[in-house]
Amino acid sequence: MAEDNVNLVGTLEKILYSNLENGFLIATFLVENTTKPITVKGIVFNTHERETLLLKGCWENHKVYGRQFSIREFMPVEPTSEEGMVRYLSSKVFKGIGEKTAQHIVNKFGKNTFKIIDISPESLSKVKGEGDKVATKIYSDSYSKDPNFYEFLKKLETYESIIDSKSIIFLPMDSELLNLLKNKD
Repeated sequence: MAEDNVNLVGTLEKILYSNLENGFLIATFLVENTTKPITVKGIVFNTHERETLLLKGCWENHKVYGRQFSIREFMPVEPTSEEGMVRYLSSKVFKGIGEKTAQHIVNKFGKNTFKIIDISPESLSKVKGEGDKVATKIYSDSYSKDPNFYEFLKKLETYESIIDSKSIIFLPMDSELLNLLKNKD
């Protein structure tokens, strides 16, 4: 029997099983501020190990495998570890910033990287290296114009990776994606 809906934030530690056709995966997940990973299962597309995620779902007790978290919805979230920040900044979300530039940014601003980017994106131009300055200037200029755009872009990239023209989507009435689709006009 399933328990009530729960939100968990943490890191996808190890993918134990993944079906690329339908997106079903079984993985270990380390919830923030805990030390023991849990088992999670559900439809999760376009994600990788050590990615920080918000999972929405419920706890279930499997006859053979015991207590597991059944994922109903997922959303990538900004990482808080330095390694996660580098991986996120060098992802395709931020065009023009590679791994070296991302590492320089995180080395310069540390745990406050995203806070500084939110408050003062122009400070990215202070990152060392000529190539780094060009890339961070591009990002800084774009981010300054519309920071909400990047939040929206993250969501769209997730949805784009799981939906194609042949997809049939069943969504809970309180789903963020459903609200986005309803308000597309």
